[in-house]
Amino acid sequence: MVAIAAISLLVGGIGIMNIVLATVMERTKEIGIRRATGARRKDIVRQFLTESVLISTGGGLLGIGFGFLLSWIIASTAEWKTIVTPASVILRSSFVCGGCWCLVSIRP
Repeated sequence: MVAIAAISLLVGGIGIMNIVLATVMERTKEIGIRRATGARRKDIVRQFLTESVLISTGGGLLGIGFGFLLSWIIASTAEWKTIVTPASVILRSSFVCGGCWCLVSIRP
């Protein structure tokens, strides 16, 4: 299970990195206009990092919801008891998603 999760995280990270890179490449004129009107490099980087945070957070929340739903479906179908505490989900997802975001969003 850990290997599947790691591969999924890697694929998701590469996807976010490609989206951010494509966004930067498509918006070079906008970046130039913003620089000409007084925006600093830091302001532009902050804008793209904010966009990547929103993409990562949305994907993470969808993944958590899907995980809860799938866990509930499997537990009710197989008549198993599953214990998923919200604290463990929040703690693990914040560390994993935060680490993945830092690795893939800074580069483009």
